Amino acid sequence: MSSESSETAFFLKHSFIYGLGTVAGQLVGFVMLPIYTRYLTPKDYGVLQLIEISTFLLGMVITTGIAQTLSRFYYEHEEKDKRNKTVSTMYITYFIIALLVSPLLYYSSPILASKVLDSHKYTHFFYVSFISFILGGLLDIGLAHLRINKKSISFALISISQLIIMLSLNIYFIVFREMGILGILYSVLITRAFYQIILTVPILLGIKPRFSLKYFIQMLKFSLPLIPARLANSIVNQSDRYFIRYFISIGDVGIYSLAQKLGVAVHMFITVSFQMVFEPRRFEIVKRPDAKETFNKIFVYYCIIIVFAGLGISVFIPEIFKIMVTPEFYRAGEITPLIILTMVFFGLRNHFEFGILWSKKTMYYAYINGIMSVINLIFNYVFITQFGLWGAIYSLMLTTIIHNVLIYVVGKKFYFIKFEFFKVFKLFAVAILLYLISLMIQADLIFINIILKTVLMIIFMVSLYGLKIIDKNEIAILKGLLINEGTSYKPAK
Repeated sequence: MSSESSETAFFLKHSFIYGLGTVAGQLVGFVMLPIYTRYLTPKDYGVLQLIEISTFLLGMVITTGIAQTLSRFYYEHEEKDKRNKTVSTMYITYFIIALLVSPLLYYSSPILASKVLDSHKYTHFFYVSFISFILGGLLDIGLAHLRINKKSISFALISISQLIIMLSLNIYFIVFREMGILGILYSVLITRAFYQIILTVPILLGIKPRFSLKYFIQMLKFSLPLIPARLANSIVNQSDRYFIRYFISIGDVGIYSLAQKLGVAVHMFITVSFQMVFEPRRFEIVKRPDAKETFNKIFVYYCIIIVFAGLGISVFIPEIFKIMVTPEFYRAGEITPLIILTMVFFGLRNHFEFGILWSKKTMYYAYINGIMSVINLIFNYVFITQFGLWGAIYSLMLTTIIHNVLIYVVGKKFYFIKFEFFKVFKLFAVAILLYLISLMIQADLIFINIILKTVLMIIFMVSLYGLKIIDKNEIAILKGLLINEGTSYKPAK
């Protein structure tokens, strides 16, 4: 088996398993939609989203760059002892930062409740959310440790069991205890606290905790520029909710957030699961002589999969909404397909950024994201005040495209990869055309719509060969990997 097909097999196998784990985590929100939309109003849903986003923005200084930092420095050492010391130093560093930042999070809670939600009754909600966030950072280190050690099955099992526990707690707190938003926050807190015992404790016992000042300084130099960069990036991705809250209503934040939840599904299932494999693996691939060709092939195959998934969700959005949510949330379905398209564009950035990470020039993230945060704030104000919820989508899409271009231009200066953009352009063109055709399918019976739209998805797959996006050899390779070699594959060294 060639190195490219070997690498494809590796990504197919582990991304699928990580995908199961990632989807398991996201399924809580999706499976609970019928309950959320019946026990929560759009305003309640909006309040929940504003609490989560505010918590994320303030708490980000603790967790920024954990996964990237760990995977970047873990592979700089060949000896197991040094790798364990790297992980141990990361844990200790996190504990120290969390301890220092916790008072800030505590005293900011009543201020956030008053300024963001106009009511001090939500102060306790912020307390619970901040504690969950800190525990989530610890969990992220543990899951990153599983990924860099290629323990994808363990990752999936943990994620699936989390799903079961969180679903059970959500149903108990929301349906039986009628606790609403607070019940959801308690479900997250209890689940994360439980998994610190399951995951964090065994890892710490296994690596024998010790601290390296040298590793600590190296990690800080790498990760500190990521803090303002990620904060700026979060402004780009999250500030639209605040504009919607102040220029429209909290209820509209709920509608927009529901659309985001479904729109981001393709991002979570494909991009995040792929990134869990790709993020540490690319620092191994880059050492090989065929690295650039391998990166390009991975890029093309990734685009095929994410565009297919995005198209599949988009064409079936009307049917999903009729089945899953109550009529007062139907407006979210109108804007969901554009959010999906934006998330597909967003996923491409993971391929363009490698030159920045490989060269350790992470300060460029701060420069680019700082510029983009200003542009996004301007776009949000202009578009949301003029076009309402649609304006938020226009702003997000334009910002994402511009952001990708800047990351690509800077990244290729440090590590140039010749991507096959023309193939990807044809891929997007076919998908958009088929989606527009799907809008004309409006039969009275849902099952007829489902059959006709399934035919469109088959046409999309056939067009991949007809438009020479993939050729016979690639079809044979993919078929062989999926059918014959997927279970027995071991990555090439």
